[in-house]
Amino acid sequence: MNHDTSKKKLHQKGAALLALLFLVVTLFLSTLIPSLSITSIDFLKQQKTSEALMQAKEALIASAITATLSSSGPRPGDLPCPDRDNDGRAESSCGNKNGSRQEWRLARLPWLTLGLTDLRDASGERLWYAVSNHFKNNTRTAVLNSDTPGTITIRDGNGNITHNACTDNGVVAVLIAPGAPIVRQDGLVQDRSTDNINHPKHYLDIVGTEDNADFSDLTTSDCVAAASNNGFFSGPVVDEKGRVTANDTVLVITRDEIMAAIEKRVAREVLKELSVFFEYHQYFPRPADLADESCLGTDSVIDNCLSAAGNKTGRLPATPQDMWPTPLLRGSDHANPDWFQVNGWREMTLYAVADACITPSGSCQGSNLLAVATPGISPQATQPIVIVSAGRKLAAAQSRTSTSQKATITNYLEDENATNGDNLFARSAT
Repeated sequence: MNHDTSKKKLHQKGAALLALLFLVVTLFLSTLIPSLSITSIDFLKQQKTSEALMQAKEALIASAITATLSSSGPRPGDLPCPDRDNDGRAESSCGNKNGSRQEWRLARLPWLTLGLTDLRDASGERLWYAVSNHFKNNTRTAVLNSDTPGTITIRDGNGNITHNACTDNGVVAVLIAPGAPIVRQDGLVQDRSTDNINHPKHYLDIVGTEDNADFSDLTTSDCVAAASNNGFFSGPVVDEKGRVTANDTVLVITRDEIMAAIEKRVAREVLKELSVFFEYHQYFPRPADLADESCLGTDSVIDNCLSAAGNKTGRLPATPQDMWPTPLLRGSDHANPDWFQVNGWREMTLYAVADACITPSGSCQGSNLLAVATPGISPQATQPIVIVSAGRKLAAAQSRTSTSQKATITNYLEDENATNGDNLFARSAT
């Protein structure tokens, strides 16, 4: 046997196997690397769009809670009208308080008004924005407080309702990243040239009968059936072959998200008024009784809603023994409306005062103060007053319709906070 020939044949076979292996690896990588690149690019695009939407959401919430408040000016919770002419500025009006001109409440995000940069989604498009009739800043609706519902219904890409305006679960505002132009399911080829630059159908998509290019504000009193709600859907949506048929990306602002911050703002404004009262009079006023009907509603309560003798927990009086030095809590009339009274915050804001702080001769320190329990921390009796925002009513347990219901503390507060007269309150974990 010729050993050299055998070695040569083995070497040739090995080289052939290596060449085949190299070819297989090359083919595998040629399919894998583009796939990895596409996945990476898609992720970066989604991230850019998500970041733009979140920036817009944070700015809208901030604008709702930081407005400079005045007797007839902004309310806590006001959201700007959309930008209908693509100049970055909110329009001066988006319908009257009864909800006229629905189409004026869906247009582009007013990024300049909000103090933002020119936010764009991953396709380079500006964001779109819709606002609930109850939360628009002009023309304002009658009441905006913790019990004010959002009026916009949201569905997912499969048509399932995630936020239902017909069941008191509508959203306050909607932000939409329109994505690249597509052919809508109704056959419209989206054309974003100058003639169509402010036309929502050339930016926003449709799935079945749910068209993001229009919507209707709804409340429970408007609704016949949830299926009739005309709101928004959140994409992207693909067909059975995996083709994108709608590429709108939606981010919502819910009532709970916006109200958590607004209630804190209202409480801070009330604390400021009480502090000025104490500075003038060297005591804090007794609360009005919960059963005092004159404290209810949004009409003028000047000369009514009095401090109740012997009362330590209740609503903020419009007429304490000494006058409020500043006007916010006076229960102003409609000739000079004030946001606290006309938006029903007197009903929603409860107040307690310590025994040591209810007479001018009191020291308002030492013993007989109020204790506030914080999760994980033992309560200490160090507070002269406590302000409690009731928050929205709990659907299963609370009702605030009748006068007797509004006189019942458990329809506003829960657990320790609903135990009247024990000088102990509990701070929410959130």
